[in-house]
Amino acid sequence: MEQDKNKTKNEPTPEDLLAKGEELFGSKVRFDHWMNCPNSFFGEIKPYYLMFESGGIKKIYQELIRLEFGVF
Repeated sequence: MEQDKNKTKNEPTPEDLLAKGEELFGSKVRFDHWMNCPNSFFGEIKPYYLMFESGGIKKIYQELIRLEFGVF
């Protein structure tokens, strides 16, 4: 059971994703726009669709971190 807590703690949640997106883009509207536009980093897939794949939230969150620090 303790291992499950640690795994959950290390994985970003949808709430974490929203908070980081709003922080990075300055508003929920701009973040929603980014989430619903094809993204070359994800093979022209809209980031929104990745939320429903295993590990998708983590992938999107990591991309937001890269954008935040200017790593392309």
